[in-house]
Amino acid sequence: MDFLDPNNDCGQTILKLTASGSAILAELLRLSNHIPEVFLFDSTPYQAKQGKGGAGKDMNPGANIVQQTMDGEQIDQNTASLILAELKKYETILFGFDYLKNQDDFDRRIQQNVGTIELDENFRESYMEIIERFF
Repeated sequence: MDFLDPNNDCGQTILKLTASGSAILAELLRLSNHIPEVFLFDSTPYQAKQGKGGAGKDMNPGANIVQQTMDGEQIDQNTASLILAELKKYETILFGFDYLKNQDDFDRRIQQNVGTIELDENFRESYMEIIERFF
């Protein structure tokens, strides 16, 4: 019996599983291009490299500090400051995987302060559409 025969239940199930997996991977790839900039920001500055003459050497220390997003895009200091301010603003309500272990504790922290409740609602209005697509 042919594995891909329409009457072969095992083969048909494998085809459905791989099709679903491919669809999930395609959606994740599409979503990865729409992650909000605030979540891709690396706050560690690096020294810009000198373009000619002394290639590979650092320029004057402290001069020409360049910020970089996680996807490698270079941005100026003003843009970096704005992104960092927004990132810092949401630090009190964004948690890592520890949230999955202690959901009640983290939720209680947010609910105890009116400021964090408002911040949580503001975050929800700003980013919930893209976050829901990830789930």
